[in-house]
Amino acid sequence: LRLTDSYAQVLADLGIDAVVLSTPHSQHAAEIAAAARAGKHVFAEKPFTLTRADAEAAIAACRTAGITLGVGFNRRYAPAYADMARRIAAGEIGTLRHIEGQFSGPASYQTAAGNWRANQAESPGGAMTARGVHVLDGMVHIAGLVDTVFAFSERLQHAIDVDDTTACLFRFTGGVTGMLGTLHAASRLWRIQAFGSQGALETCS
Repeated sequence: LRLTDSYAQVLADLGIDAVVLSTPHSQHAAEIAAAARAGKHVFAEKPFTLTRADAEAAIAACRTAGITLGVGFNRRYAPAYADMARRIAAGEIGTLRHIEGQFSGPASYQTAAGNWRANQAESPGGAMTARGVHVLDGMVHIAGLVDTVFAFSERLQHAIDVDDTTACLFRFTGGVTGMLGTLHAASRLWRIQAFGSQGALETCS
């Protein structure tokens, strides 16, 4: 790999067709728009952006440029999750009533105070930006858009300026309810469970 410290140089290189962004979250919107103007396809790590307005502007820039845009929700393609989603869509558990999930881990114990991830501006909602957003993506994929949210987010465990304990209640537009817990200072757990009128399905690791 050829190394450079200039994003502009990457975008100007005619030999590069696409960029992968694993940069600070607050930079994604501008970097995506710049890539679109340069005609480069984009794969952005999640969270895609930190505001809805930035997300909409970035998507619009990519549509205008006719380039492909992808976001790093890799867990949606895990075989166990994909099979669960297929079975729910096929009606195997009847009418979907409720969905809940958990994605937690100890990563913030290794995050130094000076790291760009160690502040509320780059990591709002604590582990939501790194972990919980994967579960929320799965929930939206299965249950549709969220129309109501109630959440607690607290810094209870570690010293860096990022919440470590976040819990959410959701109501989806179709009436399905949901719960999500995501912790930055806990043992590792990934789990989504869906409850229907005739049964339930769960995937976890």
